[in-house]
Amino acid sequence: MNSVRYEKLTLGFDEEENSYYIADCEKDATIVTIPKQVNGIYIIGIGEYAFQECEKLETVIFPEYDI
Repeated sequence: MNSVRYEKLTLGFDEEENSYYIADCEKDATIVTIPKQVNGIYIIGIGEYAFQECEKLETVIFPEYDI
């Protein structure tokens, strides 16, 4: 398993941790939602340059997290 699309995000798969991380975002995204898990696999990180090209991004939502 290399990567998977979730809405406007690309999730990379970390085989060591058996988890996803945010790898990339569509350039035209203005809002993204980051769930706790996708397909039963947790998202545990955000890549260093995941949002670098997302110049229009205004809002990031974490609906399932207690922040």
